[in-house]
Amino acid sequence: MEIAKKVTLKTVEKKDERIFEIFQRYLDELNDFEDELNSEIDTDDEANENSLQLQNPIKKPRKGRPKKTTRIKSAMEPPKSNKSQRHCKICRQAGHYSSTCTQNQK
Repeated sequence: MEIAKKVTLKTVEKKDERIFEIFQRYLDELNDFEDELNSEIDTDDEANENSLQLQNPIKKPRKGRPKKTTRIKSAMEPPKSNKSQRHCKICRQAGHYSSTCTQNQK
């Protein structure tokens, strides 16, 4: 920092403009170099954007029995009815609840 300060003070005293030309060339070179770096970074970003496309997630098999699979029944096994019957708590008969039971009418 001290060198640049000394040089600028001496050039101002002597009214020499060569140092300003040197500084200007140096700044132009730095700007050109930064522009090249930025253009390389931009092209890299565009390449990365093209390569990163969203895809569906990979499906992995889950542990345990798959859903909605039923056991294959043998021909000798009798079919079961899926319909459940109502049972009364009071008389233990099928077809009604305790609220409609005839024995509850005491």
